[in-house]
Amino acid sequence: MYRVFLQLQRDEHGLTLVEYGIGLSIVLGIAVAVYANLGTNIGDAMGAASVRMPD
Repeated sequence: MYRVFLQLQRDEHGLTLVEYGIGLSIVLGIAVAVYANLGTNIGDAMGAASVRMPD
């Protein structure tokens, strides 16, 4: 059992997959924050435009 644990500890094949997963989650988090802020700004602009339109 101890030998198997040592072999798994030295094996780095799965490490790149974990690194890609962490990078992807960081990028997705930033994208969600940007799109949420952009959506709010677009909504505010549309609201301001609708106030200026004549009835």
